[in-house]
Amino acid sequence: MQPNSHPSPLPDKFPERISKELLHDLPLLAFEGPIQVLTDSKEARRVARRLMHEPVLGFDTETRPSFRKGEEYEVALLQLATRDECFLFRLNHLSLPDYLQRLLASPNSIKIGVALRDDIRALRRLNDFNPQGFVDLSEIGRQLGIVTVGLRNLAAILLKVRISKKAQLSNWERPKLDTTQQSYAATDAWICVEMLHYLQQEGFAQDLSALKMGWGAANEGRRPKAKGKRLGGPSAAESASSSRNLVS
Repeated sequence: MQPNSHPSPLPDKFPERISKELLHDLPLLAFEGPIQVLTDSKEARRVARRLMHEPVLGFDTETRPSFRKGEEYEVALLQLATRDECFLFRLNHLSLPDYLQRLLASPNSIKIGVALRDDIRALRRLNDFNPQGFVDLSEIGRQLGIVTVGLRNLAAILLKVRISKKAQLSNWERPKLDTTQQSYAATDAWICVEMLHYLQQEGFAQDLSALKMGWGAANEGRRPKAKGKRLGGPSAAESASSSRNLVS
């Protein structure tokens, strides 16, 4: 279930990108732990309360794809994962009730994901809330000098693994999610926790409070700014000597 138990040591500088050929040659990785699909409000509330006590959660959402101009769908699935299990909240059944809003608004539970702004905006269209505790791996990747900071590229560069895109354009509103969809959705959230765990093992992203995104009516999705000390990785001049100065 885990990525390579300990990927190769971090280089002095991360590659800016990975080629399609190199990515295709990497071993395919998928989440192999328990996956719980939640459509019942009572059970979903119980799980959400439990997850309030998790210090870090992998985060992602899925929306039914549109193939017609001007046609849009609301977000259908919210994925939250620990390193050991994943929970799929079917928002097309549950909407975004108060117990999920509280979890997503908790500053004490870190929600780690990739390219979070669109996900958050989509969730707020269901039911507005004040997002807190969100950390974007894309921003950490940029500060490490990585240019292609999508989920699959980051997983390839950091963990040396490949993640399937097979179910990406499937119907996330279908009556029952099939096993391929469940695995895809769970993996996308879980791999974010794994990438953060790896970075922290290597001395990066230690102070997550400094990396939390800011949200609000006027500054929705603003990037975190350094206060007193640099959030990012080494400058161009420093990167030749070490890439380990990111976020102490």
